Amino acid sequence: MSRLGTAYLRVLQAVGRRLDYGTNAFDREWDVLVVLDACRADLLRSVAPDFDFLDRVETVRSVGSSSSEWLQNTFVDRPETARTVMATGNTWTDRYLDADAFAALDEVWKYAWDDDSGTVPARAVTERAVALARERDPDRLVAHYMQPHTT
Repeated sequence: MSRLGTAYLRVLQAVGRRLDYGTNAFDREWDVLVVLDACRADLLRSVAPDFDFLDRVETVRSVGSSSSEWLQNTFVDRPETARTVMATGNTWTDRYLDADAFAALDEVWKYAWDDDSGTVPARAVTERAVALARERDPDRLVAHYMQPHTT
């Protein structure tokens, strides 16, 4: 990351630590949280009629404007993570999350990265999320995809 990019990220993080501007996912009811990192709700809504499983697309204001801020504000110091498993393609997890705080944290990006697409294939995250759910029977499951971050 460039110096300018790093400075921009640090400013976002500093602002995010001082503002309560979103809803933490753990403050809502869910069993499975599918994170489509950087997916625009308006675009998802426009294709929803093409998919039976997307009956409605809702939006909630996030607790972070960047991955690092969102990870910290969502998962750090939350007792719920002890009963949560997460399969993630997000490369920021090793810097901001404590794997021991989760029932399981599978950082799929560490072994399933695809150089050709510039991200972790969605299938790899899905397969690990399903396997973790079957193996661990968690209270909550997070599948964190990095699409549409591909180039």
